[in-house]
Amino acid sequence: MRKKNADRLLIKYHGIRFRFSIQGYAGKWDLGTFSSTLGSGIALTAISVVITEFFLKHCIPEREFYTSKRIEVVTLEEEEEWVHSVRSVTGEDEIDSQLEPGRSSETAKAHRG
Repeated sequence: MRKKNADRLLIKYHGIRFRFSIQGYAGKWDLGTFSSTLGSGIALTAISVVITEFFLKHCIPEREFYTSKRIEVVTLEEEEEWVHSVRSVTGEDEIDSQLEPGRSSETAKAHRG
């Protein structure tokens, strides 16, 4: 006669059990639905810009400051000074200094890109 094994495995679980139930509808990709959703998103973005502009121009205490800085007219010299300062921060001045003599950065960009 064979002796039967009398051992058993007992596992106790402790903690919280999470059960997820996911329901939904499956569907195919549709160009019409996509374009409608994309157009709605772009329209909502444009509307939010208009509302924000109105709020900043008419409702906040600093409206004069915002209105004066929103569209700021700068001279050509101020723009060139700003471009130079940005280039010095990004390191593009070093690239421009390594160009051949008589070759502008615009020409180099046209040849690179």
